Amino acid sequence: MNPTKTKRLRPHPQGRPHKASPQRQSDSQTDGHGDAGFYFQIKGRRGITSSEADAFVRRLEDYFLQHQLQMEGGPLRAWVTAQDKSLSPEDCMDFLCWIARDGAVAHVATSGVLKERPELAATVLRISVAVTDSALHAAISLYQSHRLSGRMALAVLDSQAPLQGSSEPSDAMCPSIAPAQ
Repeated sequence: MNPTKTKRLRPHPQGRPHKASPQRQSDSQTDGHGDAGFYFQIKGRRGITSSEADAFVRRLEDYFLQHQLQMEGGPLRAWVTAQDKSLSPEDCMDFLCWIARDGAVAHVATSGVLKERPELAATVLRISVAVTDSALHAAISLYQSHRLSGRMALAVLDSQAPLQGSSEPSDAMCPSIAPAQ
């Protein structure tokens, strides 16, 4: 009996852009579109087989092609942009929704949408959650039911910044119930 080999998901060798992404244009070739983007970093679940890892990479490539996104990096860590538009928080949140449903992923971190591409550092990845985290599933549920915008859902998941506003709920958020007369 031949035991199944396990394979860790690995970035593309030599840090080249992943094959799902066309060549990145130089800054002089862009016309103001595609500047905003986001970083992501994922960890595969433990015990993933090489066939499961390969299938995940194909699903990731298909996701980027279907959504007309470009990925610079490998399947585990990359900068994501779009050639025709600047990405929005909804694009980042849609990616988190998709990645949370994939069985090959255990953990995801993202920078949220940034106007310009900074050097990747640990502090850039402001949102870092396990795909089993109830906060992630709550944010996804509220986002997909249109109760939260992409920006608001990402703010809920942001581990480095408190939510905007006072500690006291406002009357607009929690109207008081008038006593019965």
